[in-house]
Amino acid sequence: MASNKKKKEKTSIPRNTFYIFVSQVVSKLISLVFVSIVARHLGTQGYGKLAFAFSFTYILTMFMDFGINTILIREIAREREKAREFIYNALVLKAFLSIFVLALIFLAVFLSRIPYPTSLLIYIIGFAVIITSTAEVFRSAYFTAVERLEFRGILDILHRLAELLLVVLFILLGGGLIPIALAILLASGLNFYLSWKWASRFLPNLAIKISPSLQKWIMKASLPIGVSIIFLGIYNRIDTVMLGFMKGDVSVALYNAAYRLMEVLV
Repeated sequence: MASNKKKKEKTSIPRNTFYIFVSQVVSKLISLVFVSIVARHLGTQGYGKLAFAFSFTYILTMFMDFGINTILIREIAREREKAREFIYNALVLKAFLSIFVLALIFLAVFLSRIPYPTSLLIYIIGFAVIITSTAEVFRSAYFTAVERLEFRGILDILHRLAELLLVVLFILLGGGLIPIALAILLASGLNFYLSWKWASRFLPNLAIKISPSLQKWIMKASLPIGVSIIFLGIYNRIDTVMLGFMKGDVSVALYNAAYRLMEVLV
């Protein structure tokens, strides 16, 4: 029995590594096409506003993950029969965190006196990132824990592809900044639905037990990882936010266009 388990591990590691590698490469290439189309359509200043909104929102929405997904992967991998209980208690936590993050976004925009339409962009992108982060409970945490990374890879690609196609559709219909942001929000909603629907097919069909004590334990276990994620998020995006406040949208656009190219290569 031990030898069968080792054999399974040996065969699943290369397979799952392949799925993740392919999905990351394809997703990054789609993102590169997305950036190229959006930047050409919006122009330097318009793309700068969108890039600033993404970076500004990204820093604040780091509180949505807070290491919860990492803890879910570890615990579900240990006790797969409790996957439904862990996931739905994590969703309750995500719901409370989303309220906190939304309040944080509104407060940050108000205190920073960010003008329209950038402020509206930040609100829309903020909702999109919150929905995507919630979908990660199914897409990333669950499918990684049960070693079905082909589903995670497919969902990643479908998300980027839906985002690209919806944005192209809105552009063809004459949409500008706000319609493009709404297309991104719609793609996030579709991603959440598909992630929930696919994961539900595999989850153990047991009664959902909402446990405040379990939620408290998840938050406590996630704390060290969550702090590191927040600092890493600030490190990765603070440059764009600072540039936006100091130099404006044109500088942000030029910087981010080069940065995204390098990000794909990395």
